[in-house]
Amino acid sequence: MKNNLGYWLMCWLFLGLNPAVTISASSLQDSVGLSSAMRQDTLTAVSVEAPFQKDRALNPLVYGSGRSFSTEDAYRYAGSLGDVGRMLRNYAGVSCLDDSRNDVSVRGNSPCHLLWRIDGYEINNPNHYATVGLTGSTVALLNTNLISNSDFLMGAFPAEFGNALSGVFDLRMRPAAQDYRFRVQTGWNGFELGAEGPFRRGDASGAFLVAYRYSFLDILSRLGLNTGINPKYQDLSFKLHRDLCENWRMELLGIWGKSLLQLDENDASLLTASSTAFLGTALHYDNQAHHRASVRLYANKLRSLSSVEQAGQRAYHEAQDEMRYTLSATWDSRARPNHYWQMGAGCDLYDMQFFSRTARMYVWHVYAQDEYRFSSRWKLRAGWRVQGKSLEGNRHQKWEPRAALQWRINQAHRLALSYGRHHQTQVHSLYLYGASSASNLALDFSQSDHYCLSYDWSWAEDWRLKADVYYQYLSDLAVEKEASAFSAMNIGNDFYIPMKAGLLNDGLAKNYGLELTLEKFLSKQYYAMLTAHLYRSRYCGSDGVWRNSAYDLRHVFNAVAGYQFECGKSYVLGVDAKLSTAGGKPGTPFGGELYSARYPPYFRSDIRLFCQYKGPKIFYEFAVDLQNVSHHKNLLYEVYHPESQQYTYYYQTLFSPMYTFRVLF
Repeated sequence: MKNNLGYWLMCWLFLGLNPAVTISASSLQDSVGLSSAMRQDTLTAVSVEAPFQKDRALNPLVYGSGRSFSTEDAYRYAGSLGDVGRMLRNYAGVSCLDDSRNDVSVRGNSPCHLLWRIDGYEINNPNHYATVGLTGSTVALLNTNLISNSDFLMGAFPAEFGNALSGVFDLRMRPAAQDYRFRVQTGWNGFELGAEGPFRRGDASGAFLVAYRYSFLDILSRLGLNTGINPKYQDLSFKLHRDLCENWRMELLGIWGKSLLQLDENDASLLTASSTAFLGTALHYDNQAHHRASVRLYANKLRSLSSVEQAGQRAYHEAQDEMRYTLSATWDSRARPNHYWQMGAGCDLYDMQFFSRTARMYVWHVYAQDEYRFSSRWKLRAGWRVQGKSLEGNRHQKWEPRAALQWRINQAHRLALSYGRHHQTQVHSLYLYGASSASNLALDFSQSDHYCLSYDWSWAEDWRLKADVYYQYLSDLAVEKEASAFSAMNIGNDFYIPMKAGLLNDGLAKNYGLELTLEKFLSKQYYAMLTAHLYRSRYCGSDGVWRNSAYDLRHVFNAVAGYQFECGKSYVLGVDAKLSTAGGKPGTPFGGELYSARYPPYFRSDIRLFCQYKGPKIFYEFAVDLQNVSHHKNLLYEVYHPESQQYTYYYQTLFSPMYTFRVLF
């Protein structure tokens, strides 16, 4: 153990493994797993794999187009505000069209094409002010303080992931500490209280982890302070686990939240409200050598209400209610040294309501995949997934091949080629819109074929260069029956969903590009990362015309860096900075073609300053985030007024300081 910059570091002093980092007042729980060696006449060695290596995904079957991340990065990176969705904007291949939201557009795709998972449970939009069918909003409901090291995958992912076209947020909730810990925090995400520890002192067989948050601005408003805006929200998250007997464990996970926001300006008004409830239980078997199995049963309810009235635009009102029940099972096996098998199956039941119209939909899947290691340098992952649905008598079934090949050239260089076919249901409210004569109930899955070539070069202990070239072809997208420019490809980056009736699966789209990442992981008091994404995103509506999609920014560049200064034995001062620039958003001129214009280029700079105190039994941190410190005006959208022949311009977040204060003891 050694003391370094306000953290306790435990270093595995062999095989060049990255250190695991924990705040001194919290506990570090990490497992060191053994990997099976290639079959030999005699056992020559047992290799120990790092529990957390940021240059690759935690999931061993992800060869390319994926990476792991630490939730401390959500606090460390300037502009992230403790939100993992905002943090991901620093990575190559990720973009966002609105600073006020945490939507994640992956490789030119709609944010609706993203899948959220936590501890193997698939969850609906995990945000406050959420809309059924979307995946982002303004404030995260998921509590970052409860999340452990996790994965983010971008296309051509393994067969265990489905019903998504672009990427997967594969989050893991951390285990509770084996002694009692408490947390107090306030900042952008609200006022928070948290606790964790064993059910009985000294008993490691069961533990709890719980946190509650409430809107800090609403607290100020109740105290009589006028903040100009009063978002109301609160949430509760918890995880309980209990060891039943040798190799068997039961877990219970719950998330609850509700929110309300009402804004009224001179020429616009917005009302958005949502409530979310999730409860899941899982039974796990793990013999620590060859086999693992899990059975999960969970329910997820999401209710949302949206009302938007804007001068010069058509008013929009929406009310949705969705209840989801899921039963799933998975099985992993390493019974043979050069094979890693995975199998799984699951079924979802959706009870959906859009205004007064209701429907019930079943979505099921079965998958199997195997990783075969030819040698210590070559390995192949191949699998398939079958996915089907039934909605009011309309049944569809799809087969999805998945494959990836990795060549470990030497200790520093890796090359991977990946392919995946993916399908996804439509945004559920689209199914229920329209009269019986123009119903969307017969809509099929949308389809994506994703190809990716990935290269990794780790030339030093904490440095790496990563490059990805990809091509994605999307088909069966929802478009109108009559010739028009509408496509479901462009849904997903606002508080509401545009509704169309009589849709068909005739839409096409394609995304292709190059991603580059140069990264210095945190060590020796500093870190840095440069990312570049050069790409095109195009789609074709029912009129047969290829256009820029709403997410065709063409280029995105990010630079993030930070340095920490040790002040004595207990204090750490630090500064983090970020620069981002991107091509202008596609816009639509008044009376012109959809997305035929382009807004000015995007530019933003953020700075984060923090001070930490690390004591033997207490840790506290005070941080200030200076958002858009250059006060650059990035155009969000424009509204044309025909009577005056003038435009009104609306801009993204201007300069705004945010703070965070947290105490752990």
